[in-house]
Amino acid sequence: MPNKNLTIVKFCRVCGAEDSRVVLNLEATPPGDIFFSSRSSATAAQKYPLTLAICEKCGYLHLNEVLDPHISYSNYVYHSSITVGLRSKFEELADLTVSLASLTSEDLVVDLGSNDGTMLKVLRERGLRAVGVEPSERLAEGSRKDGLTVINRFFDQSCSEEIIEQ
Repeated sequence: MPNKNLTIVKFCRVCGAEDSRVVLNLEATPPGDIFFSSRSSATAAQKYPLTLAICEKCGYLHLNEVLDPHISYSNYVYHSSITVGLRSKFEELADLTVSLASLTSEDLVVDLGSNDGTMLKVLRERGLRAVGVEPSERLAEGSRKDGLTVINRFFDQSCSEEIIEQ
């Protein structure tokens, strides 16, 4: 039965070939990173197929189904700040980016999927103007409370136009 929240991928996202082979067909499962308040709500949750396939041409391993990102990312619970060592990697990335791109305080850096603003804070500490784009309302609001500039939506052309206008 077709599901309007799923897109079935019919070609390899790496090489474009249309000859993927199913290697593992898992039982349907609820989307990840969702906290259910009770066993009954978890059991009753909408479930989606998980079909692992491999491209016969380039070997890329992928899921055959893509879930609507609004379901997966609008209210997820992961915070990047809790991952041990991630902030130091963000600091290295920021320093490398500043160096390679010769960034100054006049430049604007956009962090797509800014999560809880960990990278935005690192950029701000380096004197850079930064704006985050974050689909999770809870995470975007938390970042704003920390004084960060975050647009709460998915990144697309109209979002890029909004950033340019600011």
